[in-house]
Amino acid sequence: MKKRLIFIIMSCFFYALQAQKQALLQNKNIVWAKEATKDLAFEAYMGPLQDLGYNSLLKYNNDSSKDNIKGMTIVNFVFNDFAKNKKIFFKDADCKIPFSDDDLAFVMDTITSIDKTTKEKMTQIQSHYFDKDKIMAFRVKQIYYYDAQKAKFGVMPLAVAPLMCSKIIVGNDTIRKYHPIFWIKATQSDKDSSIEDKNITWAASITNSNYYLFNDSMTTSCNFLKKQVLMPQKSYIEHLQTHQEIGIYKNLDLDEKYPKIIDLITPSEDEQMTDASQEGYFLPKGTLREFEGLTTIQKWYWDGTKKQFSSYLEGVGLNHVDIGAYGKEYHNDALFFTKQ
Repeated sequence: MKKRLIFIIMSCFFYALQAQKQALLQNKNIVWAKEATKDLAFEAYMGPLQDLGYNSLLKYNNDSSKDNIKGMTIVNFVFNDFAKNKKIFFKDADCKIPFSDDDLAFVMDTITSIDKTTKEKMTQIQSHYFDKDKIMAFRVKQIYYYDAQKAKFGVMPLAVAPLMCSKIIVGNDTIRKYHPIFWIKATQSDKDSSIEDKNITWAASITNSNYYLFNDSMTTSCNFLKKQVLMPQKSYIEHLQTHQEIGIYKNLDLDEKYPKIIDLITPSEDEQMTDASQEGYFLPKGTLREFEGLTTIQKWYWDGTKKQFSSYLEGVGLNHVDIGAYGKEYHNDALFFTKQ
């Protein structure tokens, strides 16, 4: 009876998640949508991976004092809940197949070597079970979308997974791959949650860049869901140009404004690039910049009662690319930010 009840609850959540996703895509105002995965640092420091974004911890264990923060935080919460009840976590990114008490969470190393005597190739498989101290990052599956009526970008989180590293070793060569151990449900919040809520036991502001989100040829971990508008970033820029009352901010804190967006997207004089490797590379006066990446400023929350993540999109920034004599020059930092 208990297993049946858990199955019914998990099934209801899966269909609710799918319904939320379908409602978004059926909204006529949503003219562009792309599903993408991104690896993020839910802790201030998480292993050797690159481009994990910037983390600013807001709350840990019902204490917003940074003096109380020691070691791994959200990893502890997730690990402890997984150890107590695996059934609230999932094997797949669609959050459709729950774990059972008998399931084991692990990654496998593949080691290939040559026997010195027989000269035959030998392959060994080594299993590494879930270890919170070996979590490298968290993988987030989300839908990025553009609302034409509101002229705003949005992000709908779907699931979050802790990552562990597995190795493929051939002789002296080692290839590292990062695998999700299990998936945790995530929901979108339309308003900023209060960190004073006792159910919220962890909160962090995470800024990350998806450098090639708008460049179809360079996005490998993305899947188009809707494409009525080919270049939503262009529509967004046009809206900002005609609505000067919208704040254009210089920094992630969204507290220092630029006077005019036109000065950013069309330089008033030739801009010489400072990178020595791009000598002679410049953006001519009046040239409209291209934007191919999106930076998001999201507040993430862990509900210790519901055992789920939620996020609130606070702001976005557009990452620009310049085109010159040496091809494209991508910029990792957003040129400006806007509140959403």
